[in-house]
Amino acid sequence: MSSSKTPERVTLLVNEEDKGRWWSIRRVLDLEEAKHQLLLSLPMIISNVAYYSITLVSVMFAGHLGELELAGATIANSWASVTGFAFMIGLSGALETLCGQGFGAKSYRMLGLHLQASCIISCFFSIINILRFLQAQGIVMPLVWFSILPIGTHFGIVYGLVNWTSIGLKGASMAASISLWMLFISLAMYIACAKQLKHTWEGFSSESFRHILTFLKVALPSAAMHCLEDWAFELLVLLAGLMPNSNISTSLIAMCVNTETIAFMFTCGLGAAASTRVANELGGGNPEKAKNAMVMTLKLSTVLTLAIGLALVFGHKIWATFFTDSSLILHQFASVIPLLIISIAFDSFQGILSAVARGCGWQHLAAWVNLGTYYFIGIPIACLSGFVLQLYDKGLWIGIICGLFFQGTALLSIALFRPWPKFDLSVESAMDFFLTKMDQLLDNHRSIDQHVNDLKRKIKELNGLKDDAESKMSAELRPAKKLKTEVQIWLENVEIINGEVENLDGRIGESSALTRGFRADVLKRIREVEELIQQAKFRESLVVEDSQRIGQVLLTTTLFGETVKACVEEIWQYLMDDEVQKIGVWGMGGVGKTSVMKLINNQLLKEMKKFDTVIWITVSKEMSIAKLQNDNANKIGVTFCGDEDVMTRAGVLFETLSQKRRFVIIFDDLWEKISLEIIGIPEQSAGRIHDLSEWRNALNESSVHIKSVNGLKDEVFQQLQFSFDRLKDVKLQQCFLSCALYPEDCEISEVDLVQLWIALGLVDEMDNREAEFDREDGRCVTMHDLVRDMALHITRGTPRFLVKAGMSLTEPLDVQEWKQDLEQVSFMKNRELQVMYPLKKPPPRCPMITTLLVSDCGIKSIPGAFFKHMHGLKILDLSENPIKSLPGSISDLKNLTALLLAYCQNLKKVPSLSKLGVLKMLNGIPNGILSKLSCLQHLNVGETSVRGEEIAGFKKLEFFEGRFNDVSNLNMYVHALHDREGPREYLIVKCNLVCSEDDLLFSRFFRIPLATFSTLRILNINNCENMKRLFSPNCVPLNLQQLSVTDCNQMEEIIASEPESEGGGLVSLEHRLPQLTQLLLMDLPELKSICSVNEVMICDSLEKFWVLNCPKLKRMPLNPPELDNVRSSAAPALRIYIKPKEWWESVEWHHPDSKSLLEPFLRFW
Repeated sequence: MSSSKTPERVTLLVNEEDKGRWWSIRRVLDLEEAKHQLLLSLPMIISNVAYYSITLVSVMFAGHLGELELAGATIANSWASVTGFAFMIGLSGALETLCGQGFGAKSYRMLGLHLQASCIISCFFSIINILRFLQAQGIVMPLVWFSILPIGTHFGIVYGLVNWTSIGLKGASMAASISLWMLFISLAMYIACAKQLKHTWEGFSSESFRHILTFLKVALPSAAMHCLEDWAFELLVLLAGLMPNSNISTSLIAMCVNTETIAFMFTCGLGAAASTRVANELGGGNPEKAKNAMVMTLKLSTVLTLAIGLALVFGHKIWATFFTDSSLILHQFASVIPLLIISIAFDSFQGILSAVARGCGWQHLAAWVNLGTYYFIGIPIACLSGFVLQLYDKGLWIGIICGLFFQGTALLSIALFRPWPKFDLSVESAMDFFLTKMDQLLDNHRSIDQHVNDLKRKIKELNGLKDDAESKMSAELRPAKKLKTEVQIWLENVEIINGEVENLDGRIGESSALTRGFRADVLKRIREVEELIQQAKFRESLVVEDSQRIGQVLLTTTLFGETVKACVEEIWQYLMDDEVQKIGVWGMGGVGKTSVMKLINNQLLKEMKKFDTVIWITVSKEMSIAKLQNDNANKIGVTFCGDEDVMTRAGVLFETLSQKRRFVIIFDDLWEKISLEIIGIPEQSAGRIHDLSEWRNALNESSVHIKSVNGLKDEVFQQLQFSFDRLKDVKLQQCFLSCALYPEDCEISEVDLVQLWIALGLVDEMDNREAEFDREDGRCVTMHDLVRDMALHITRGTPRFLVKAGMSLTEPLDVQEWKQDLEQVSFMKNRELQVMYPLKKPPPRCPMITTLLVSDCGIKSIPGAFFKHMHGLKILDLSENPIKSLPGSISDLKNLTALLLAYCQNLKKVPSLSKLGVLKMLNGIPNGILSKLSCLQHLNVGETSVRGEEIAGFKKLEFFEGRFNDVSNLNMYVHALHDREGPREYLIVKCNLVCSEDDLLFSRFFRIPLATFSTLRILNINNCENMKRLFSPNCVPLNLQQLSVTDCNQMEEIIASEPESEGGGLVSLEHRLPQLTQLLLMDLPELKSICSVNEVMICDSLEKFWVLNCPKLKRMPLNPPELDNVRSSAAPALRIYIKPKEWWESVEWHHPDSKSLLEPFLRFW
């Protein structure tokens, strides 16, 4: 709606013809345009400066409280600006376009509606919206008065709150808030009461809600445009905080940013005039005059920039004192004045062009420009010059200058080469768009059935063409022929479109009547089907000649040994013999039959003179005639239609293979006899057939009755069970069967397996656990698939196992699976299982069960009575589960010998375990419940802290891993070892106890007779920050085999020096370590000696010796193997590893010939 009676505060320039191009500079100054620019810009400059000065004055007052307060106030002000003010100012930029062009088009009522729509979005942060509303109409003088009034009172408010109250820095921000609210209330009252706004402000109207989408269309890009620019300057302040002397750098950059912002206030005034003039002229349909207004503003900004530059050159000292009294900051500020003037010039240039972009409605383009120029050019250059080139504060400002330059260049290019159209202000267009979409949705619903029927007719026609093509293909496809690529692609596309149409039809059928908007999808599928129908007109034949020979090279492994070589040669001789038609290769699983035949396959492909076709078919256990026929057909290029029976397929294969000159078919992983004739493979009725029947003869010789597996009479499987039955010791059989509890192809740790056998009582003839297995960490075994299948078959009877390990179960098994005669159950590594037994069902009755392995199954909870009827349970493995509490019924498992709870991170509640009197192995358990478990032999509590008196009470304990919090608990544990055989291995990590100069690990910590450590074989000391010495001279474990000392920053001596004797000399001493094989000294920056000057270490068995990063170690009092007796050569097994190389050149050895003799065994790291 418009009103012709509304007086115009700033009239449009009319009846002026611009000669030549609009950017012509023939006239230096257009007086008429300059007049309008100044009428708008000067009041806007005053109001912008006054508005910004409210927060600036607060920062200045805070700056005089100190450097830290200045930096904090600046960062807080910048943060508020970029997070709140910048976004709201950016949103208000939409009003420069909408109100400016609306006023030029005389649509006065729309200005008020757009203001209301913007205020709905901004709510209480609408000061800038009101400024833009008045600016678009040229009402600028009221802005001056309403801006000056708050700044006049603000000085008194901020001075009083900062200096007269105790709130200090907080008072500065509180004063700014009070003054801004005064400005907002006065502006709002003016709009509501001013008579000159009666045509543009008609009061609040619900119609404004219809304009929110129109406003957001322009406002969001405008906000992005403004925020991206402000964030770049804020990021500059944050980067300054990473500089050396961050307080000074932050204050300096903040002063530059504030100075730039004050200068930009003048530019903003000119920019507001340019934006208003450009928007008014475009709204009035005068794009040429809008361009002329831009040129005039750029000229005025040049004059303004020169004035500001001169003011900074001559008055920067006075200006800087408003921010700080620090002479250092004042000096630094003076040094960046040239860069600051350059940035102000570029900022003024881009500020005018950004205002023009807002007047034209190009906010979306300007946002992309700001993103690219600041964040992909300016900020990277700032980081490079500031941090890498070490220009520091100046480097940061150089980066922002580059961003401003490229920003102005990009915006100028847009203004020069992009059309200047009038922005579409009509809300009716948005409503029409909405109504059009509604009509389309209704039309979709009305016509969907008709289109679906059309699609079904088209797809039926296409499938008919597909059937014809497949019939013709079957007739033409013969040996040495292959399908044309275009035909193959067409058939694949037909299959794809059939699936898509079927899926679409299902979705349409399932949808409700109000949401059936599938018209576009159906029409798209109709077009695709029509295209495939057109493509179905194939010319001539569907097949072409296939010149390639049939066969595929297979990946092989390297095989060694005369036996393998002889086997390959024997098979090759049979292949070259024309009388041999079939060859059988037999052997145990895993001996290399497949590898040998792969070598034969590849050798046949290299020598194709005798055979033109080599076919490899993997049969596997799940064999079927149809599958073998399909595999064979795929290898020789035969395609079945899909509905033939076995006999028909056999005829097709027989006909095709009969046309071959010579062919070889290799059947791999064959489990039972097959008839080649049934498959369709030609074979002669007579010939030399070598039947390898060694296993069958062995079975016939034995008196053991062998049962078949799943009805198969396969000699290989029978031989495996025959070998199992010959294990006369039932415990050995049980040990073998327990391996099947682990997932298929799983690498089973030997340690875990032996611990399982120990807990089951299968290994019970030795005195202790350590004697029951030779612990070699890292060794694993794998159960062959064939052997595992045989074991699982045996456990379907007696003993009965239930093995579902590694089968990706997601639901618990039925109750019927938990049979009463179950002895061992394994669900391990079913990570999605979560529940191993149906909820709300009675607990399983499995009184014979001894083993339950449920590790890594995602179990979160177990019913309280689950173990109620499992009194025979010996092993319970709940490791690696997110379980929070153990059920109460676990307390009654009196026969439980092993409870594994490792990596149960969420476990918080454990019932009483006092009744578990025979528990020998406990892995991962919270503290405080150990005292009743007197039979423990293996205890691993990980990072959990324990008390020494608890561990000391375990008389049978042989393996312990845990944490002691102090020396007293550690000593209590070690003292308990005095009455029994001590440990063979110690690993001490992060022993951070404060030690005095004379404190030694094996004198202060372990104050017991040395005999306690007579069995100690391995000692590892790692990351013990405060330890300076390891052994006293009389406390070196003589049977030590491996010693490792690493990452101990204060370690000075390995064996402490003896005190001086009464005669003043040092005691000469030999430290003999006859069994020491490995010595590692690594990352010991303070290590000066291994032992004292007159002492030597005799290590006759030393094999590996590392000295890595021990710079202060200058002497080696070490006699390596055989040097005392054999001076001509060192021990052949010895290896020495040194880092760095320079250390070896400078070190002195106790024995004069040691260095030269050891050099052949030296390795530099």
